[in-house]
Amino acid sequence: MNVLKGFWHRLLQLIRGLQWLWTLDQTYRPRPSRPPLAEIDPREIAPLTAAAPPEEKAPTARWYRAGEACQVQGISLADGLIYQGLAPRSRSACSPFLLDPSLPLAAAIEGPVPLSTAAPQAYADLSPQQRRCFLEWLAQGRQAPHIPVGYILTFIAGLETRILHLLAQPPDLSNPVEELLTLLLELERLYHCYLGIEAVSTWCHQLLELCQVQLARSCQPETLVALLPQNELPLALRVALGLRVQQNQTLPLCLLWAWYGSSGATTSLRTPAKRCPQEFEALLMIHAPASFRLPPDRPVLPPLILTYRSPYSLGPSRSEPWTPPPALEVVRTLEVEILLKTWDPLQPWLERVTHALDPYSRFLGRNPDRRGSPAAVAWLPPEIMTAFGNETVRTLQTWLQQRLAEQPWALVPGRELIHPWAGAGVDKLKKKEADLLRQLLAGFGVGFEPDLASTGTVFQARHTVVLFRLDSQVSHSSAPSADWDVAIAAVEFLAALEMQRPQTETSKPLGENLPLFQTLKLRSEEKVRLEALWIARQHRALPWRRAIAKLKKLTLDEQQRLISLLDQLPTPPPQAARWEDLQHQIRLGLATAEPTAPAPDLADLSAKTDSTPDAPPGIDLPPASSPALALDARLLQARHQDSHGAAQLLAEIFTEDTESPGDGSSLGALPQINSALGLDVFHHQLLQSMGQQILWQRSELEALAAEQGLMLDGALENLNDVAFDHCDEPLTEGEDPIAVNDWVYQSLQAA
Repeated sequence: MNVLKGFWHRLLQLIRGLQWLWTLDQTYRPRPSRPPLAEIDPREIAPLTAAAPPEEKAPTARWYRAGEACQVQGISLADGLIYQGLAPRSRSACSPFLLDPSLPLAAAIEGPVPLSTAAPQAYADLSPQQRRCFLEWLAQGRQAPHIPVGYILTFIAGLETRILHLLAQPPDLSNPVEELLTLLLELERLYHCYLGIEAVSTWCHQLLELCQVQLARSCQPETLVALLPQNELPLALRVALGLRVQQNQTLPLCLLWAWYGSSGATTSLRTPAKRCPQEFEALLMIHAPASFRLPPDRPVLPPLILTYRSPYSLGPSRSEPWTPPPALEVVRTLEVEILLKTWDPLQPWLERVTHALDPYSRFLGRNPDRRGSPAAVAWLPPEIMTAFGNETVRTLQTWLQQRLAEQPWALVPGRELIHPWAGAGVDKLKKKEADLLRQLLAGFGVGFEPDLASTGTVFQARHTVVLFRLDSQVSHSSAPSADWDVAIAAVEFLAALEMQRPQTETSKPLGENLPLFQTLKLRSEEKVRLEALWIARQHRALPWRRAIAKLKKLTLDEQQRLISLLDQLPTPPPQAARWEDLQHQIRLGLATAEPTAPAPDLADLSAKTDSTPDAPPGIDLPPASSPALALDARLLQARHQDSHGAAQLLAEIFTEDTESPGDGSSLGALPQINSALGLDVFHHQLLQSMGQQILWQRSELEALAAEQGLMLDGALENLNDVAFDHCDEPLTEGEDPIAVNDWVYQSLQAA
């Protein structure tokens, strides 16, 4: 046994010796030298690779603008205005309010989940149930009424972070300004939605001022005014005006008017500015200068310094620490309230606009339900007619443009003007309505003939009307020229002569047919209107008696100018004899007539002879050269005086118990004649009484006629004959009740 143990011991020593010899051989064996680097093939060098770090998702956190939709763990947020995505490893100011989709979220909740404090919370610090509640409030439009205030403040804190980021951008960039507008609108919405929560309304108000200040520095004045709240003095307006005063710039009109309205100064304005504020502002912006220079002796203004401090301090969250921004000086400018209380550059312009809108304001005061109608728009200044008219006004303006698109004048049926104004069933406008229609069309730069202002008559639906363009540079409300009445009377007279000629669709211009009109002292717009009247009368001239009546209404001086005008008329060959005869008659009639005489003298009546059968009706013929019977005018006058004395004597003897009808004159007195209408005093008095109302019972008019000693039917027939002669229409219509045509009555009164 001992022999065996010795054998194994010697064998183990032998193995250890062989191992030691092999190690010596490997250590001291000579090695081949290393070749030069140039001889090494780069492909033989194995690449060195480091250990790959654990896989990490790239950060995706960003700001979603208003209306930009996103999804957070299956919940759709369509309105934007949030930070969402995976947060980067580095610290970020948006991290506390970042909606991180990697954080756990509860599957469902029942009702709002309360928070531990009524202050902003970091999204990472919320529990899964609280995150679910916050995301559902965002998804439902951020307007749920019963929501813990901490969720609302957390959302507002994210808006604050974005606003402060935009304030750090250059103010001339358009994108920050546009985004500030959207943030301002969202803050206003939250302010009104949660007005009862003081913490929300206070913070929203501070951020709104912050946005307003930035907009005042960056926006154009017109854009800024459109964003300002009404009926209050916003901070943005004070800053915008203060910055311009500080830099000695001109003050824009829109900013001054906004200050005027916000500071309560409009309460001192008169009724037009209060009754029609939109029309007032539009007209002011057109007429007043676009900007005003500062007064050289302006007072020293105190500084206006605005700072902002976040009302909440969000403590360190479990995820990342966050500190609210320090106090920030937003703007340093001047306080302009003192300046604008002592300097009012708008006052003279406000007076002008008030005067221009006064007729329109009075019309709206009587007709508050007709705003925008054609009758209301007719009282507006032409500059703003289109902007404040209704669909009827816009349709009428389009129709006028189409009619006068490629020609200076156009012939249209009268119904195409009357029906849009008064309705399809109306055939004639009243005098006041015709005046308003003329004002409305003049505002659109269009005139028409025959017009009430020039001819004294109102066209009807069946008549032909001439539309023509007016000169936009001319004031059409100025008084007519001295020769205007003469020119109108001459056109009416000459058109009546032309009635026997065939009517054509077109007529030669007045300047070619009647060169003598160029000698009259007329303005250019009056010549255009005169030519339009001439064209209209080619289609419907006045009756001969009415044309002569117009001539006799002229003054003596105008009659003399008309006679001189007629002497220059060219003689048409087809009607030479009749032309000379009528020309002679009218010259003689005008020269001997006295339009203002109350009654014709008997001596003048005795000199007149019977008219020939061939003469047109209504024309006074000259006295015969050799009368068949000579009357002694002095003897006739003496007989008349004797008869008058006898009538007075008989009236004293045969006195009735009751008062005599009429105006109380004696029975023998001759009735006075109204020379303009040809009515005696009784018919004239009845006409005056009928004008008191437009609808009479027959018994009432019979009583009025009896007071004048007249029979009603005969009196109405006489009055209607006079109305036809002067107005081409009857005075009354109907049997019982009896309607009085107001326009005819007014025309007879003006005659």
